[in-house]
Amino acid sequence: MNLLTTKKYFFPILIFLTALSLRLIYLYQIKDNVLLKHPKLDAEYYDTWAQEIIKGDWISKNKGTFLMSPGYPYFLSLVYLVYGHNFYSVILIQFLFGSLICVLIYFLGEKLFNKQVGIISGLISCFYSISFFYEGMLFKTTLINLFNIVALILLIIFAKNRNKWYLFLSGVLLAISSQFRPNILIFIPFILIWLILYYEQLKFCNILIYSVSLIIGIFIILLPVGIRNYVIGKEFVLTTAHGGMNFYTGNNPYTNGRYNPLPFTRSDPKFEQNDFLNEAILRSGKQLTRAESSKFWYNESLKFIRENPIKWIQLLVNKFIFFWNSYEDSINIDYYFFRETFNSLLKFLPFTFGLITPFSLLGIYIILLDKKYRDCPELQILLLYISAYLISALIYFPASEYRFPVVPILIIFASFTVYDEYNKIKQQKKIGLIELMLLILFVLFVNSRITDKKNRFVASYISLGNAYEEEGLYDKAIKSYKKSIQLAPDCSTAYLNLGMLYSDLGAYNESIEIFKKGLQLNPNKFEYELLNINLSKTYIKTKKYEEAEKILKLYDNFDGHFNLAILYEELGKTAEAIKEYENSLILDSKNVDALSRLGDIYAMNENFDKAVEVFKKAIELYPNDTGLINNLGTCYVCQKKYDEALKIFRKLLEINPNNYKAQENYKFVISLINKNLTQKTK
Repeated sequence: MNLLTTKKYFFPILIFLTALSLRLIYLYQIKDNVLLKHPKLDAEYYDTWAQEIIKGDWISKNKGTFLMSPGYPYFLSLVYLVYGHNFYSVILIQFLFGSLICVLIYFLGEKLFNKQVGIISGLISCFYSISFFYEGMLFKTTLINLFNIVALILLIIFAKNRNKWYLFLSGVLLAISSQFRPNILIFIPFILIWLILYYEQLKFCNILIYSVSLIIGIFIILLPVGIRNYVIGKEFVLTTAHGGMNFYTGNNPYTNGRYNPLPFTRSDPKFEQNDFLNEAILRSGKQLTRAESSKFWYNESLKFIRENPIKWIQLLVNKFIFFWNSYEDSINIDYYFFRETFNSLLKFLPFTFGLITPFSLLGIYIILLDKKYRDCPELQILLLYISAYLISALIYFPASEYRFPVVPILIIFASFTVYDEYNKIKQQKKIGLIELMLLILFVLFVNSRITDKKNRFVASYISLGNAYEEEGLYDKAIKSYKKSIQLAPDCSTAYLNLGMLYSDLGAYNESIEIFKKGLQLNPNKFEYELLNINLSKTYIKTKKYEEAEKILKLYDNFDGHFNLAILYEELGKTAEAIKEYENSLILDSKNVDALSRLGDIYAMNENFDKAVEVFKKAIELYPNDTGLINNLGTCYVCQKKYDEALKIFRKLLEINPNNYKAQENYKFVISLINKNLTQKTK
């Protein structure tokens, strides 16, 4: 019995240990990587969000209606609660999940075909290159794959025993997956169609029960999210209110079918959402909520499609080609940049999308040709799963991260092809000419070159420069920015980052020169404004106040008013500075820097009532900001409101008992209270 059990679990254990061992080697290789220590773009956004959650914002009140999917930041917050703010713990957990996924792929292959296909599938997944990359960064793809694969396994079990609870649980898992990326919801109608068509011989009431079981499982997860969005953002949205923006990104006059930032947006999620909202408000001429903005962009896309049907059809063709192409088109850190810039296993792992997909497509052809496979409900659901993701790419846009959930299924189909063709050779059967020709055709189709490799690392070098800056490696940061400029001399973002770094380092002449060069490139309005604003900030540092003022008065926005206030402060024009800080807060009422500086300027001019009012408002928004709390306490001391001051400094010590400044201020207030009591006694 023990021997049978050992044999049964030998390959799953072998696959898990192989996958995990390779991933641990990779983790050791990347442990000092600055891009892991200092995450950028989506990873940075999710990390910041997770930290806000563990600081007490458990329902993400400050986010309003969700625009970015909440699943991953909540996962990160759970890890941070247990292990602290430690990226390596996150990566290790993701590697464990990735290794488990390899085992699940083995079981899927075995269940759908046979043990040999399962073994081949499991081993290929152990060595699949880009899995290491995604699992080794703060990316949500690993969690999406885990939930999706378990949901697919439950659907396959349901196909055999027709127990509605498996449908219910698969609905729960797919809904959880949708909180990491909502496009999995496109798969739900496919499941319902599968239930109706495959089980048409059943009574209508049975099919209805199955369908309702699935839908209940989905809504158990989606409804609380919708209620939360309604309570916080006053909009009933079951996932995120960003669908229209993504739809427009993939269907607009500027796109070729791949992801490209639009002229009026920045690719960083810290800004992209507001950029879309502001542009929608500008175009519509009225204030819009987030859900209304999403609806606006859906309508803009449909308008583009109606007016440009030929171009839209060409876009669909392009998206179809991009979806199946071997190129891993990244919307965050570039996989090829990471592989080629840093020494790691990524250079040596043999299996890639370009290698497995031709065999997968041939496997799909064989399955569709053979009635035994074609009529198999378990295989049908996997084909529908791939179709759902393909349709998602056609509706929105294809990207490596977005198609990654289909890779486990493609690996299984590729393994089936290898097994099937090997068996034909072994049995001395001829491989069909059509199959051979199709395989060659698929190899050429999947591996055709569709990108210009010349400038593809520009954005990655900028992100690397940002990471080096945060690490304090300024020489390396400068080299990275200069490399970006070398690759793309017209990249204004590189000039902006280099100019800002020079300014921070006190190299003001170099900074001014770089900003001016960037402005000469005629960048989009965001880059132009940022270059100009940062040029003005450097002018302020070099006391060229007239030049700075001339620039800042051009911008009736937060940055213009805020930096003009700083300029007036430098010039000692207190009234003007206060007015500009107040103007900046009209445009961004939650900006902590503007609130803090306005409170400070009131306090420095002994207008403590106003200072207290500002600091209280700021603390309502940022209840754990120790600087703001300390400033409020200091104002109370200046007003001789010692009891209030004592409460404030006590609160600081509750946040951090080791806060030396709070300890000293607390003792000082106690001494003042005692002094007052002594004087009253006398």
